[in-house]
Amino acid sequence: MILRAKEIDPQGRYHLAQLPEWTPETKFNLVHTMEFLYYLKNPQEILTKIHDEWLEDGGWLIAGVDHYLEHKASLDWPDKLDVHMTTMSIDEWKNALQNAGFQNIRIWQAAASENFPGTLAMLGQRALDS
Repeated sequence: MILRAKEIDPQGRYHLAQLPEWTPETKFNLVHTMEFLYYLKNPQEILTKIHDEWLEDGGWLIAGVDHYLEHKASLDWPDKLDVHMTTMSIDEWKNALQNAGFQNIRIWQAAASENFPGTLAMLGQRALDS
């Protein structure tokens, strides 16, 4: 992906790292993660790290996950794929964001339909002067 990104934007800066251990050189005003958090054994740790070390004051986290307790069809994914997934409920995700220090938290099931409960979309802000 980095090679492709450099083809498109050779002036860009790119990093290859294990995210839980990575600390950026500068902080960001927006961090987006999709289908990543539940692969960690303790998503709370990375949420806290994103809040404390990756975001500027007033910066936002936007995260999406499809594996969560209320999405019943996703509950067998860890066994089917033979990979660790941390299963958390909507309330547990909200608590994790709060415990990490996020404010202005919004959580909703995006693109929900009759056959799909929706991607769990989560939004949280690092407070100004935090």
